[in-house]
Amino acid sequence: MLVSHSLDDRRQQFFRQLSRMRRRPTEPAIHDLRVALRRLIAALELAGAVNPGCRTAGVRRVLRKALRQCNALRDVHIGLLAMRGLSRSSPAVRTYVNSLRARERILLGRCMTYLRSMDVQEIERECAVIQQGLLAMDTERALDAAALPIAKGFLAGAFAKALRLQRAVTASDPSSIHRLRVAFKKVRYAAEILTPVLPWMTRARRKWMQSYQTAMGDVQDVEVMIAGVGRFAARQSMRNRVSVLPLQQELARQKRERVDAFMRRAGELEAFW
Repeated sequence: MLVSHSLDDRRQQFFRQLSRMRRRPTEPAIHDLRVALRRLIAALELAGAVNPGCRTAGVRRVLRKALRQCNALRDVHIGLLAMRGLSRSSPAVRTYVNSLRARERILLGRCMTYLRSMDVQEIERECAVIQQGLLAMDTERALDAAALPIAKGFLAGAFAKALRLQRAVTASDPSSIHRLRVAFKKVRYAAEILTPVLPWMTRARRKWMQSYQTAMGDVQDVEVMIAGVGRFAARQSMRNRVSVLPLQQELARQKRERVDAFMRRAGELEAFW
């Protein structure tokens, strides 16, 4: 079964990235682990839709907790990567980078503590039970015949939700773009799993999905940076305060550009299906 094979592939990819992260927790390793976590969670959600008897909630809860740990660290890395493109001669940039490095050390310690405490064998057992439930459907003709339409229905439902959110997107409310991005990821990950049985899911369509998601991610990244700089400014003592106004103005300019860039193509989702 397609869903079972996908679950197995994504489970293995997650464990490879987890092992890599435990050995050497670099920024690329954190990014790749987050992607692997999201894709495994998506496969588990689809497995639960195809076979409601599969108990996926427990393992998804463990994986989502790991994802939250990685997300906090990723937000810091977004700030650090963005600062590379700005003048290091600015006192505000230098001071802010130092604060991010200090926060990175704290969050990395917390993240690694959680990742190393994860019960890998228990996750393996949970996934094995779920896979057995999916494979058992192959032996019953009626259930096997129903699996694919259910999976396609799951994708259609995810797309319908994303389309509703796309029609509610406004440039004045960047959070509406973030809500669409979260919903669109579910569409993209489900479509990736079902690509072998979706003739219209061409390579060009897959590249478009990545580009569309990236455009929304660019908006969210600058929102994260703006919030981070705001917290940094509020924490500074009056004695050591440096002006972050130029930095905030630059981020505001980037936000306008990124929001406008996405709004120009937001309607492309209408033609996807």
